[in-house]
Amino acid sequence: MAASTAAGPAAGSPAALSRASSAAPPATHSRASSVGTRHMARHTRAETLVAALKARALELGPPRSSVQTLNRLGVTYTPSHARGTWICRGNEARGLPWSLSLSNWKKDAQTAALRCIDKFEIGLRIAGCDLFEPQPTESAADGEATADTEREPSAALASAGRGGKGKEREVSLGEEWDSMEAGIIDVLRAKRRKVWTEAQQEMATEISGMQAQYADILADRERILARLATMEEQEAVMQGKMAAMEDLQHSVEAHLTQMAAANEKIDALGAEIESSRALLADKDRQVQALRSDIAISRALLVEKDRQLQDMATELQCSRALHEDKDCQLAALKADVDKWQTAHATIQAQLQSSQTQLTDKDRRLEELQAQLARQQEMLAAANAAQADLQEQNAYLTQMTNNQEKVIMHIRNEGRLIKLGLRKELAAAEGLFPDGVREEGDLVVEEEEGGEADL
Repeated sequence: MAASTAAGPAAGSPAALSRASSAAPPATHSRASSVGTRHMARHTRAETLVAALKARALELGPPRSSVQTLNRLGVTYTPSHARGTWICRGNEARGLPWSLSLSNWKKDAQTAALRCIDKFEIGLRIAGCDLFEPQPTESAADGEATADTEREPSAALASAGRGGKGKEREVSLGEEWDSMEAGIIDVLRAKRRKVWTEAQQEMATEISGMQAQYADILADRERILARLATMEEQEAVMQGKMAAMEDLQHSVEAHLTQMAAANEKIDALGAEIESSRALLADKDRQVQALRSDIAISRALLVEKDRQLQDMATELQCSRALHEDKDCQLAALKADVDKWQTAHATIQAQLQSSQTQLTDKDRRLEELQAQLARQQEMLAAANAAQADLQEQNAYLTQMTNNQEKVIMHIRNEGRLIKLGLRKELAAAEGLFPDGVREEGDLVVEEEEGGEADL
């Protein structure tokens, strides 16, 4: 398209018109001048229409994707005009899920955005403004071929303006225009396919990222539930330990009761021992009193000796039993101290477990807060997606306006071609004075269509 733009002004410039008028016969000079004047007027109107678009495009610079292009264009819209909202509501009315309608709307929005960008690029190239940057894969040979393609129509037009065989030049010029238009259409189609592929890749990347975030959220939820189950199990174990400690405390109290009864028995045995000692003292006094009567009382003394030996044995047994009870009491006291120490240790463990439970509850609250923040981020992503839908609605309107501009510029190209053909015919004197060509009628009709546009 840049080649057609370069060829158009070059062929319709004042210098070209002056050469055509000087080469024309005096009879056709006025007709060539009128055609050149109309051609210049149309070219001026076309430049006026695309001047604002060229200035805005050069100010924005090369866009990177359809979304960035919309943002940098400063699109303004109202939510009631968003086509995406209408599509989603219509799908809900038909019973389709929201996610399916939203996915369909994403595809429609991408297609509409890419079509808008392609038509925008076509209009700018026709106007002589290359908005998009050249691709890095383009080689020097491609650039030279493009330059040759741009120079060929200009050379053909220049040679056509200097005279020659009119019919052959007209046919070759039309073929060159058709070949140039076909080549430009192929380039733009390749550009559209590339932009569409990049947009699909970007959308797939965004969807995979959102799916990964959702999987992370589910994994965090599973970990939290597992931690809660573990904490419940630990709490059940601690309750079992506390019940065992209560049973142990009851058994210790029973042992203490038994030890109190044993102490009472030991006190009774001590009283008996004291009474036996008093009895022995009395017996000793009796022996001393009855020493003179030893012979008579010897049998009684032997019996008393046996009784004393039995009492001594009983006393030793009672002493051994008392010592054994003392040992048992000391062991019981040691056991009581041990159980009290264990009870204090278990209470400390219970306190630490309660502290850990408090920390885990706090961590659970933090995780729940993180989950809420992630849900807010998901809601923000949905809001951004709604904004994209509303921006695509404006893209549709922009596409319609750009199609009108493109049709107008194509009509201008046809008029330029027709004017050049008339200039060639006038220069060679093929039409006599006073004859109105059928092409003039076509020009007037196209001028009326231009006014409507």
